[in-house]
Amino acid sequence: PILARLHASPEKPWTVSQLARQARMAKSAFSERFRRTVGQPPLKYLTEYRIHLACQLLRDTECGVKEIAALVGYESASSFSNAFKRWHGSSPREFRQASRACG
Repeated sequence: PILARLHASPEKPWTVSQLARQARMAKSAFSERFRRTVGQPPLKYLTEYRIHLACQLLRDTECGVKEIAALVGYESASSFSNAFKRWHGSSPREFRQASRACG
């Protein structure tokens, strides 16, 4: 159920405390169980999911970087671009250009 909530609303400013409350668990117990079940901590999973979703949006839509940032849960285009570049090694615009050149 928690994964379904994250996937349904990646734009929400999720915290581990909120997720633990929704799972009706203590924060530390929730974090450990999530890590054991999914293979990584909750917020790392959420970041990966957001970046994966952003990649799809960059490839498949004409949405601007600012709009994609909001759709995947970043407060600004610059914070999204920084996170994307850390994760992917290229900026969102570079990723979009490269994906269109290949496909």
